[in-house]
Amino acid sequence: MVKIENLKADELISVLKLVQNTYGEFNLNEGSKKAVLNYLAVHDSKNVSELKPFFLGSTFVAKINNKLVGMIRVQWPDKIVQLFVDGNFHRKKIGTKLIKKVETEFLKKNAERIYIRASLFSIKFYKKNGFFETEKIQNYKGLKVQPMQKILDCC
Repeated sequence: MVKIENLKADELISVLKLVQNTYGEFNLNEGSKKAVLNYLAVHDSKNVSELKPFFLGSTFVAKINNKLVGMIRVQWPDKIVQLFVDGNFHRKKIGTKLIKKVETEFLKKNAERIYIRASLFSIKFYKKNGFFETEKIQNYKGLKVQPMQKILDCC
């Protein structure tokens, strides 16, 4: 059974490894080599102290039998910044459960929509979860992203 909970400080290194491993497996061709390497470098566990303020209080993790298998990081009140699920656990509804969790949290903050700059790899996943494209694919810090949003149902 998947358990979704707030990120704890001692889990941040595991989250950073998940981000690096998953991005490295599925997103390497989605930008310039320099931008991709920079993205991976920023999420190196040696940067854990600098990254704590950006992750704690805004990140939820998915666990199966206490193993961290997914994460979602938000920018309050209405943006998804990152969502990663270990490739071995794709197509098991973990990403969808993470989205449902943040939808609930965003609604508590009276958000009407959720915004994201989706990776090209993830566009199909977000569409299955009710998101739609709002603009053409953009270059964001050298990475190709698809701006998307979802209108939240408040009732």
